[in-house]
Amino acid sequence: MVDSLFTSNSKLYFLYKLFGFLIILFIIDFTIGYALRYLYFHEKSGNAYSITYALERTHEDIIILGDSQALHSFDPRVFSDVLGLSCYNAGRGGQSILYFKAILDGILKRYTPKIVIINVPPYGLFYRDIVYDRLSMLLPYYKTHKDLRPIIELRGPFEKYKNISKIYPFNSTIVSLLNPNIGRKKAYAGFIPLKRTLKPVFADNLDATQIEVNASDLIIDPNLVNAFESMIRETLSSDAELFLVMTPVYRKRKFDYNPRSKELVLKIIKKYNVPFWDYYILPEFYGNYIYFADNAHLNYKGAEIFSKLIAERIREYLINKNTDTTIAIKPPKDSTLNIDKLSTSVDNLAH
Repeated sequence: MVDSLFTSNSKLYFLYKLFGFLIILFIIDFTIGYALRYLYFHEKSGNAYSITYALERTHEDIIILGDSQALHSFDPRVFSDVLGLSCYNAGRGGQSILYFKAILDGILKRYTPKIVIINVPPYGLFYRDIVYDRLSMLLPYYKTHKDLRPIIELRGPFEKYKNISKIYPFNSTIVSLLNPNIGRKKAYAGFIPLKRTLKPVFADNLDATQIEVNASDLIIDPNLVNAFESMIRETLSSDAELFLVMTPVYRKRKFDYNPRSKELVLKIIKKYNVPFWDYYILPEFYGNYIYFADNAHLNYKGAEIFSKLIAERIREYLINKNTDTTIAIKPPKDSTLNIDKLSTSVDNLAH
């Protein structure tokens, strides 16, 4: 009898202590999570500000989407100058088509841009674990943007339960939120120019034949394929003008030795008959180190020239299409770059 009572009291005491611990844990989680949320959504620069602006505040006529190649290659100032339209670069380093779709969904839910430009990497449909890991950048919006949840939940089967925590969505941002000097680069309407130039010594040694190739086992990710097609359909349904672009590289990368992703990209683009300009191997840029910050990214010089090339090509396309007169088209300007030569020198143009 005494033993039974002692055991019963021990269980009650344990449950009492456990309940108290959970209450304390809840209070800590709520308090710290609330503080982090406040800091995150009051950022004035950096990733947090840029993502929030793209999802919730953009109003520009031209929206640019893509990974780091888009972020560093498309200068909105050049597009505005050539086309007479406001422009915002919503590119984000290290991200994939899943992220692009999330941002596009947030934009189209609020308004319809006149032009959407999407940078399409030739390896963009390959499965990679890191694609899903990096969707953590969208976690702060899980509770407030219900339309993003299906994409965020691709991270894993327990994502909806993890997001019960107030701290969890900000795990990957804590360091940058507490130290405003981390991850802050001067941006111009989202565009971040790279000031460095690829060093000639390094450039000379960066030969495609020396790249360690291990791309034969890469597989196509159906989630990325579905997201890519969905982006095209949604943009066309919104009546925005859609342009798909592959940006230049200094030398081929290991992904180029497995063409399956690019072949599927081309097949999908052909299905929807949208303008696609492949400048991946651009003769005037390829192997010319003065236009690059590294093997895959243009520096500010290359970005200015390439932005002008794309902007002027869009202008010519819209003029020839007899597009709606609400899209202001400026007359051609003299260019230090032979745009006609560049436009016709690319062998693999799908449209």
